[in-house]
Amino acid sequence: MELVAFLSALQSRTLPAIPRAVGNSPVSEQNDRNLADALRNLDQAVRLDRPEDLPELDLAAAAWATEQLHALWSSLGEASDVAASRETHCPSDTSQSATHFSVDLVMRHLPFLAARADSLAANDARRQVVRRLAASWPLSSVGIDGVDAIDATPLLAHDGLRRTYAERILRRRDASRQQDDNVQLAVDAVIKEHRAFATEVLAVHDELIKQRPQ
Repeated sequence: MELVAFLSALQSRTLPAIPRAVGNSPVSEQNDRNLADALRNLDQAVRLDRPEDLPELDLAAAAWATEQLHALWSSLGEASDVAASRETHCPSDTSQSATHFSVDLVMRHLPFLAARADSLAANDARRQVVRRLAASWPLSSVGIDGVDAIDATPLLAHDGLRRTYAERILRRRDASRQQDDNVQLAVDAVIKEHRAFATEVLAVHDELIKQRPQ
């Protein structure tokens, strides 16, 4: 399956339950351009949906994330875990907020594939790949059980990414992430903002009710 088609299917959760004869996308300049265009469009869509500033797009990191999830999904349809050896290292600086944001454009779907890997044996290499990816990319792995050694420093260092992380923790009800004091502060700040907004909305609602003719 071509990486662009895989990315589209991943976003809409229309991937087959068991991939068969997936293979690797042929390497070509056209495929690279198509994937870059798809990732730029995805980046723009994410920015439209977020009120705060976000880090710049790192295309190399986003393309790498697409390749990693494609390799993981492909391996889940194979009889053995030999294909887990396709795992590679991110080409960008993993201490940078932009890298984590760009990887998350695609890697946010990791919990979807992790759920499919849960049926494998505990010592299966594919489950170990999921764990390594989950630990390396904390923004993307929110909600996955049993993820240890989380370093959220690159997320907390950027205002927009810190808020995104805190909101995702709340939305996915991942209490394990709040054991970090700095993360807890970020979550508390978001809760405070939401409560203040709700209070304002209720005040407007109450005022409108008062103005209705009796």
